[in-house]
Amino acid sequence: MMCDSNRVQESFALEVIALSVDDALAAAGGGATRLELTATMEADGLTPDPETVRAVRRAVDLPLRVMLRPATGFILKPSATVLLFEQLAALKDAGAQDFVLGFLTIEGMLDLSLLQRLDRAVAPGWWTLHRAFDAVQDGWQAWQHLSPPNRCDLILTAGSSLGVDAGWGTLQKRANWASPGKSWVIGGGLREEHLSALWRWGYRQFHVGRAARRDGQWSSHVEQQLVRVWRDHLDDLAQTRW
Repeated sequence: MMCDSNRVQESFALEVIALSVDDALAAAGGGATRLELTATMEADGLTPDPETVRAVRRAVDLPLRVMLRPATGFILKPSATVLLFEQLAALKDAGAQDFVLGFLTIEGMLDLSLLQRLDRAVAPGWWTLHRAFDAVQDGWQAWQHLSPPNRCDLILTAGSSLGVDAGWGTLQKRANWASPGKSWVIGGGLREEHLSALWRWGYRQFHVGRAARRDGQWSSHVEQQLVRVWRDHLDDLAQTRW
C-alpha cells in the first residue's frame, strides 16, 4: 500500500470529529492525531462546506478525513448520487484528500457498485467506511469485500448500530479479523472506560465526537482539555506492558 502525506504511522490513533476551525484547533491542541470533518450532526453527519475544508486545512497540520454524505441514511436516491460526485469534486478542489463514506443497498449489503466508483474517484486518497458497516446484514462478507486493492483502509464501527455498549461482544469477536492494509476504528458511544479492554483486544484506533464536547452536546465546541484526557489515557496504554 502506497504511503500518502495525509497518512501517519502512529502506535495508536485518536480521531476527533470537528465541525469547525475552532473544533479543529482544540482537537489538535489536545493531542488528536486525526480529524474527521463533517457537518449537520443532527443528521448523523453530512458533507461539510468546501470553505470549511479550506479553512481547516489552513488552520491545522493534522491528517484530515472529510465526510462525503449528501443526505441522511445510507441508501442514496439517483439524484443524491449525482450530488455526491459533485460534492466530491468540490471537496477535492478545496484541498480534501481523504474521505469518510459508506452506502448500502436496500437489501442491507454494501453498495459495491457505488463504492467502486467512489474508490476510483477518491484516488489517490484514502477513505474510511463509516458506521454504515454497522447496518450491514453480514459483517464478515462486508469485511472481505473491502480487502485491497481498494483504497478503504479504515472501518469505523461500534459493533452495533446502537453503539459500543450494545456491540461490545461483537467487538471482542471481531478483534482478530485481519486484512493487510485495513484497520478498525472504534467509535459510536465510545467512553474512556472502554479503552483498556479494547486496547487489550488489539484495537489501536479510536473515534470520539460528543465525548470531546462539554456536556456531550453537538452544540458545544470541542474542548482541548477533554481531548487531552483521551490522549493521556492512550499514551498511558501505549506504555503499558500487557
